[in-house]
Amino acid sequence: MSNPAWFGAYAGTFAGGLLAANMTETGSPVYDPDFMDALLNNPDAVSDLHIFSRDAADAGRWEPGSAAFQNAFDSINALLIPDGAQFYNHTRFYHAEGQYDFRNEINIFDMTMGANWRQYDLRSDGTIYPDSENNPIRINEYGAFIQISKKFINDHLKLTFSGRYDKSKNFSGQFSPRISAVYTFLKDHNFRASYQTGFRNPTTQGQYLDLDVISSRIVGGLQEFYDEYKISDWSYTIQSVNAFTNSVVDGSPDPGLLVPYTNWAPIKPEHVQVFEVGYKGLFSEKLMIDAYYYYNIYNDFIEMIRVRQAQDASGNPTDPFSDPTQAALFGLLSGDADNTFQIYQNNTETVKSQGAAFGLDYIFYKSYRAGMNYSWNKLIAEGLSDEFLNEYNTPEHIVNITFGNRKLTDNFGFNITWRWQDAFTWNSTFVQNGPVPAFQTMDAQLSYTFSVLKTTLKLGGSNLFNKRYITFYGGPTLGAIYYISLTFDELMD
Repeated sequence: MSNPAWFGAYAGTFAGGLLAANMTETGSPVYDPDFMDALLNNPDAVSDLHIFSRDAADAGRWEPGSAAFQNAFDSINALLIPDGAQFYNHTRFYHAEGQYDFRNEINIFDMTMGANWRQYDLRSDGTIYPDSENNPIRINEYGAFIQISKKFINDHLKLTFSGRYDKSKNFSGQFSPRISAVYTFLKDHNFRASYQTGFRNPTTQGQYLDLDVISSRIVGGLQEFYDEYKISDWSYTIQSVNAFTNSVVDGSPDPGLLVPYTNWAPIKPEHVQVFEVGYKGLFSEKLMIDAYYYYNIYNDFIEMIRVRQAQDASGNPTDPFSDPTQAALFGLLSGDADNTFQIYQNNTETVKSQGAAFGLDYIFYKSYRAGMNYSWNKLIAEGLSDEFLNEYNTPEHIVNITFGNRKLTDNFGFNITWRWQDAFTWNSTFVQNGPVPAFQTMDAQLSYTFSVLKTTLKLGGSNLFNKRYITFYGGPTLGAIYYISLTFDELMD
């Protein structure tokens, strides 16, 4: 039984129990709010209703571990999506690159040039992408760069300029200039500043995905998918559809809540401008400090939007307000892969983010080392529409603290690391948005070197205390990992 079916059985039984109790108490089928308030505030009565409703809903479910459950599990795994859980992805990736340093040809400045080529050969047998033997999908990309740097002011100031050009099959060429400056003083201290531009092509999924996930269809942002599914015809943002649905449930249907989806355009590369300043310094050959701040400005930020399309009885897009039966209008209340789409699209608004990091590393008594680093990353969401799935998926605060000594003795060393990250909300294509709780872990490692054998023995663990956590919503919980290793190095002193 699917989750929606189970919930429907549970909710229907629970509601029926409430109405039956209302009828028994008042002798009338008319809803009595005073009696209902009293009933729902009676823990014993609510518990009895819950047990009764749960038993009714569970009647059609197979128990995990039973033969029926295992048979259904095996059957689903053997079927291709959307009928089952199986899909193919034998995609191939080819890459070649090269660069040349002109240090032997040019003396007045440093210059490096390079180029690269890559190809994505999508092979899903039509389960993820619309590829087939007669319709192979290959994405070719190439690029080249030049970088020039020179030192000034008695080598205290180093300026670096670079430019890069890239071209991908489905998009126009992109030029990305960058400039940076590093000023060194007192030998072991420097300030740095940079202005960089960059771009991000839509992923292979962002371009070609065509995936039926039953409750919706997830599609890439290329023109061909808009043409095939006519996504921009009589479609409405899912947020407005939900608002309309709530008005229907409340008994006061308000079609005026529906917001047409009119921002369609073929997807294109995302562009970013990055401003960064930083400092790094070494004090007394013992304390290293590194800190920086960045500010990003994104244009054409790649996100996803969900829409639902009004359709006639034949599944064709139609004006829901021209249908006298209102079938198309109220058809918006129910979503599936035929009328609900999740689309890769560029945000027309400017998106900004900022962040900072601070780290220190301190060496003290007999080569003991203590360190910490903290990072702060923030998407500036004020003023952004809630129609888009931004998939930023980065915790705002992350902290790491380390303590160890690689040479506690000539042969023995150890290291301990404590990690913590803040809670955040995960945005995803495949599952609903959900929380990723904060978590902390402790890692440790012991090492012993057998000098005569030129071998190092390492014994350690990650998440030593097995405090289970997740790194993304809907993902597996992660526990402890313990390991032992032997490394032979013939170059060991």
